[in-house]
Amino acid sequence: MDPKNLIENQFFKLHPCLPVNTRIGIVGAGPSGLSAAYALVKLGYNNVTVLEKYHTVGGMCESVKIEGKIYDLGGQVLAANSSPVIFHLAKETGSELEEMDSHKLALIDSSTGEFKDIKVADDYVSMMSLTLELQEKAKDSGRIGVHAVSEFASELTPAYLEGHGLKSVPKSVAYGYTASGYGFVQDIPYAYIHEFTRTSMAGKIRRFKDGYTSLWEKISESLPIEVYCNTEVLEVRGNSNGVTVDVKNCGEVKSMEFDKIIISGSFPLKNGSTYRSPISNTTGVVQ
Repeated sequence: MDPKNLIENQFFKLHPCLPVNTRIGIVGAGPSGLSAAYALVKLGYNNVTVLEKYHTVGGMCESVKIEGKIYDLGGQVLAANSSPVIFHLAKETGSELEEMDSHKLALIDSSTGEFKDIKVADDYVSMMSLTLELQEKAKDSGRIGVHAVSEFASELTPAYLEGHGLKSVPKSVAYGYTASGYGFVQDIPYAYIHEFTRTSMAGKIRRFKDGYTSLWEKISESLPIEVYCNTEVLEVRGNSNGVTVDVKNCGEVKSMEFDKIIISGSFPLKNGSTYRSPISNTTGVVQ
């Protein structure tokens, strides 16, 4: 979407190609699934259902509370210049933001449960000169994002940083990047880390005061849609009348009928257009 134009204006340029009462099912209540629901509602659709296997919405943007402090397990670093749509949604839902300082990222010992806060602001500053240098090199390339710096920073991150006087990746950058679900920093070309760092530096670094999950919870609550959590999708079948989705909720298996289905998130497809989970060896029931 064009961040220079109001989101509402961009939606209103689109016109539903289906009747507004079309029964639309969305599998997955993460950011992409809820964003799809948000867009459909803005376009006038009034029969939207979201199915989520987890106990809450938000997908990889999960937040947890430890000793009174909220930590984000998924994406958490936000800057106005790089996240205009998210900032719009935050304003629309009344989600409060705060500048990042300490206890926003943490190292947690999986065996003991002990955790240690990681400060972030000073950590980012250590990358600034290198980031600005690469931006200058990429400025006249005619490309944007990772593609603009790929030819200047194609080495793996540890090797690239060592060659430029940095012995390691700052913790705030490393943990912030991997917490967003992209992989391990040591296996990634530095061009990707540069883009993450650059967008994080684009203005004050902020996060959601009540955790990233809170934004998606407020979005789901504000929309006139049905959201079913703790609902596992067992099978999706297309038929002449639309789509049949078999789900399990609280141990009960039932079928739901839709005209159209949107699959959002990690969802393995088997046998062409039909998905079926492995059959349990003990119960014979589709899991």
